[in-house]
Amino acid sequence: MTFPLWYILVPYAAILLFGLLFLFFNLFHLLRYGIESGKTLALMGVYVVSFLLVAGASLFFLSSFNWRQEVDPLQLLPFNPENTKTFGV
Repeated sequence: MTFPLWYILVPYAAILLFGLLFLFFNLFHLLRYGIESGKTLALMGVYVVSFLLVAGASLFFLSSFNWRQEVDPLQLLPFNPENTKTFGV
């Protein structure tokens, strides 16, 4: 029972998409209802830049992995066939 490692990227993409949706939601409301002060604009700029930095850094670090590699989850669990109290299948 193996699966490709890239299946782990599906929840990552969902979280990244949710963050991007939240970013555009905030930008829309800021532009729609106006900027009250320069502090609001600066805070939104910090938010956008920090989101882009975190997303870019995570994509940079994730690009170094071989995502086509097959993984067997049973190899990750401790297994002792003599002891039935472990995770033996």
